[in-house]
Amino acid sequence: MNQLLAPRQCTPDDLLLIPESHRFELIDGHLVERHMGAKSSAAALRIIGRVDIFVGTHQLGHAFGSDCGFQICNRSPHF
Repeated sequence: MNQLLAPRQCTPDDLLLIPESHRFELIDGHLVERHMGAKSSAAALRIIGRVDIFVGTHQLGHAFGSDCGFQICNRSPHF
């Protein structure tokens, strides 16, 4: 009888090795493909426009678009 193996946990370094890593996110150690289309892009534009105005008015820093990649975890492969 075959045993099912649990998928291994991925690290931020694993994500960086994927050629098209801009289409994936790392959530709780699992690679999740981001599905973006016209509807989600339009919604993001409306939201970020309002956030950008608020951030600028209150001098809180910078706002970025939905296509901007960022890293929230440290460089350690352990979470």
